[in-house]
Amino acid sequence: MASIGPITLFREKTSVHTFDDEPELPDQDTSFTIRSNRVVLELAASHRKSQVVVRGQTIAATLRLSALVIDHFLRDSQVFQRSVPIDWADLWARKQSDFERRHHPESWVSIHADGRAAFVTRGSEAIDMIEEVAKGQDLTNDLIKTATWNLLGKAEDIVVRHESQTAVVFSPFPTHLRAAVLERRGGRTGSFSVSAFHQTDRKIRLSAFINFLADLVEAITLKELMERARPAGAGEEAGPVASPIPLDQIDATIERRKHCAEFVAAFERANKVQYRPERPQLIG
Repeated sequence: MASIGPITLFREKTSVHTFDDEPELPDQDTSFTIRSNRVVLELAASHRKSQVVVRGQTIAATLRLSALVIDHFLRDSQVFQRSVPIDWADLWARKQSDFERRHHPESWVSIHADGRAAFVTRGSEAIDMIEEVAKGQDLTNDLIKTATWNLLGKAEDIVVRHESQTAVVFSPFPTHLRAAVLERRGGRTGSFSVSAFHQTDRKIRLSAFINFLADLVEAITLKELMERARPAGAGEEAGPVASPIPLDQIDATIERRKHCAEFVAAFERANKVQYRPERPQLIG
């Protein structure tokens, strides 16, 4: 029987620096920094376990791709061992919103199965090397340094700094599915949880719940973005001041936020949903 282990999404930042210590030359800092969201999925079936890592530039995209992986694994537990690989690019293209394709073409995602790159939308040799070494383990400075040796050459003047923060934790219970979300808002950190309860004759699919949370998180993120784009006390009809959003994207951002809020409301109508301490405000 196919099963899926605990699911946690981490916000991560990995910085790697190397320094040239030759005195006759100026310091040369060969470095790279990776900012991403990372989910490790432990997929088990029969006597085989796979560690699948999903990364993405945004939390919402990372969650949606994780849901896609879960859906296809539960349909075919050999999805990552098939002789003819699944077309993740086509599946992801159908999953993406027009808003993201048009206004955030730089947004990227990736899948690594047991250390092997199965799908990437924007190649990163550093990520590929790190995941090849990690094979689904939690990332540490030592592990990243080992991967970096393979990439930049073994040297003692490599400095690694890896930061990780839990952002979303999913917990299954017999009666419901629960997600705890850590928010960063205006320099402050807060949290809320949301639970969706199974019905007597119908259980909520894990992938559907994860997609619901992706819509919820995206709506919150876009609302905060719009709030930063407008002066205090101004409504959506007011023009932006020092907006972080290009002017031609304002209307599209408002429309996308409304769509996400509608998707959230549709899920809430179809299921018993409970928030603690309260439901985040998505509009207004």
